[in-house]
Amino acid sequence: MSTASAPAPRATPEGPAAWRASVVTLEPLQRELFDLRLSLTPVWDLRSGLIDGAVITRHGVPIQASSADLEEVDVATFAYAAAILEEDEGDRLRIPVSFVTLATQRSRDRLLRLTDSVRETMRTAAMIEIGELDAVPPAG
Repeated sequence: MSTASAPAPRATPEGPAAWRASVVTLEPLQRELFDLRLSLTPVWDLRSGLIDGAVITRHGVPIQASSADLEEVDVATFAYAAAILEEDEGDRLRIPVSFVTLATQRSRDRLLRLTDSVRETMRTAAMIEIGELDAVPPAG
């Protein structure tokens, strides 16, 4: 697992936020390095014909990712989201996060620390999309 802070993303050339991407190299404990590509996919409002926000998409997550791997992916995703929200405060943003990351207080605290600078913006502009629910134990 990498350090407590998020790795620095390498941004692609300048342009509107909805067209930029970042690549982050993650260093899991018991796995080879892998590159995580984070990008924004614009969300179109079909009524107005305008972009109404963006969705963070993640490519390069290993198929058999462990809980620790998913936490590092989520930390990198939240760091990327914070950078986007600092730059484009008014834009809506959907941020994916793994259920297993949200399941522990320590992981949630890590994500919150990454977004301290944009906390107010997140309350109005961000939607958290919980994924990787196949790791969730059945109720009952």
